[in-house]
Amino acid sequence: MKKVAVCLPSYNEADNIENITKLVDKALNKFCKNYRCVIVNCDSGSTDLTNEIFKKVKTRAKKVSILSKERGKGVNIINFMDYCYQREIDYAFTFDADVISFEDVWVDRFLKKLKDSDFVVPVYKRKRYEGNTTNHLMIPLIYYYYGIIVSQPIGGDYGFNKSYIKKFHKYKTDFIKGYGIDVFMFLLALKEVRVSEVGLGFKKHKPSYGKMDKIFKEVLISFDKTRKYLGEFSNIRFYPECNFVIDPVINDEFYKRYKVRKNYNFKLEESNWILTLKHYLRCARIDNLASFLASFKCYTKAYWSYFRDKSPEECIRQIYDLAYLLKEDKVCL
Repeated sequence: MKKVAVCLPSYNEADNIENITKLVDKALNKFCKNYRCVIVNCDSGSTDLTNEIFKKVKTRAKKVSILSKERGKGVNIINFMDYCYQREIDYAFTFDADVISFEDVWVDRFLKKLKDSDFVVPVYKRKRYEGNTTNHLMIPLIYYYYGIIVSQPIGGDYGFNKSYIKKFHKYKTDFIKGYGIDVFMFLLALKEVRVSEVGLGFKKHKPSYGKMDKIFKEVLISFDKTRKYLGEFSNIRFYPECNFVIDPVINDEFYKRYKVRKNYNFKLEESNWILTLKHYLRCARIDNLASFLASFKCYTKAYWSYFRDKSPEECIRQIYDLAYLLKEDKVCL
């Protein structure tokens, strides 16, 4: 009997760990009846009884706890990948433990995709002010270096098979212990295995705006190191399927809370962010991370302000235009 493992990486998720565990168990019972299933809570030093709550949840699937005193999302994922490798898991999934919009069909959709792919990334319906590190950093840089547009390269919710697990075990390294784990996983998959997308609808989880500085820094550093660590990609097998989707609903409270001014000057071709990205590409290194981050935040807020009342299609076009503009200038750098 083939084996399926689901990872719920956590740090202080006591308020949602029971809910997500029950939902995952329901999905496994519905779509994986012919598999031997296990739900793995990989926790990095929670202080709010996250793992204790997880242990008490009644499930049909087997539960396993992997605890670490070392902090970091990457630490949790590395521990899970080691577990999968040692137990020869056939199919594995990672779902963020703070997700409150999980649907059981996610498991089914991932499984179906894994019949013809080795690594599957999600495509979500996002709000116009979500996914800033994805939209304004990873989408353009991945398109610049690898020539593909992928909507959610660092979405956090992935599906993969035994072939990818073996590749991860071979390439795992020390610089991916934080938020940079997602971009490492995606780029490794892009280099070594077949990658596809799957639509999962709307994803709702805890707001990450307060962690933007930390996430941005760790993702950028990981991208920089991973690109050099993995070397050249000769045969990319990426099969896009879903279109990037932005929710038309506008949240005025968001703009007030994060002090988004109406007078941000927005002109993509002359923005500080474009110049900063071009400098990074020209030098192929990060000279001043603080300056890089400041430019990123300024551009992001200008984008929020300028596109506040625009259609979802115009918002998406702008995100793609950022990527295309960098790609077109590649020869000149």
